[in-house]
Formats: sequence, C-alpha cells, structure tokens
Amino acid sequence: MKKGVVLGLKRIKPTEIEFCVMCLHLMFLHPGIQNITDETVEIGNFWRQQAFQELHEHYTRELFLTNYAGRLGEFMSLMSMIEKNSIQKRENYRIAEVFSLIKLSPLLMTFYRDS
Repeated sequence: MKKGVVLGLKRIKPTEIEFCVMCLHLMFLHPGIQNITDETVEIGNFWRQQAFQELHEHYTRELFLTNYAGRLGEFMSLMSMIEKNSIQKRENYRIAEVFSLIKLSPLLMTFYRDS
C-alpha cells in the first residue's frame, strides 16, 4: 500500500496548497481522536472547512480550473489510500505489541492506542 501512496503522489503532483489541505485533513484522522474535546473537534472542523474553501479558490483563481472534479477525485482517492495505510499501520503495531514481535517505542504506541 505504501508504494501506491508514493505512486499516487507522483501521479497527481499535488501543489503546495493541496498538500497542506491533505495534511490538515489527515491530522484529524489520528487513531486516538475520541480522546479530544468537542471544542477541539469544532475548531478542527472550522479550519478544515476553511482549508477546502482555500482549495476551491486555488483551483479557480490560481490554476484557472473551471471543472476540477477530476482532479479533486484523484486527490480524494489519494487521501483515502493514505487513510487505509494509517489504519493498516495501526493494526500492524497492535499485532506487534500483542505478540511482542518487535520492541516498539512507548510514545509510538500511545499514538496508535485507541483509549
């Protein structure tokens, strides 16, 4: 799957704005998101909306794309692939922790732990 993410990034060649929007969106997919406050979720939702509005402005005013549906579809497909990669990585770390397959940093495990 990692190879697919890299190839996807190379294929669509995201602009700086697209990359920033992608990072902001993915930041709120943290596996421990249920541990954050409602206020933090609201703030995140506000800034995510702002970022996607900026993306629209970027497409229409800077790239002069009147129909950017195809590009947005590729962009969303790439984000979905990254989300799946993150979920798979979390599952792999859980398995490694349960079966003591490798020694993992406690800090890394707090990132991937649900509770």
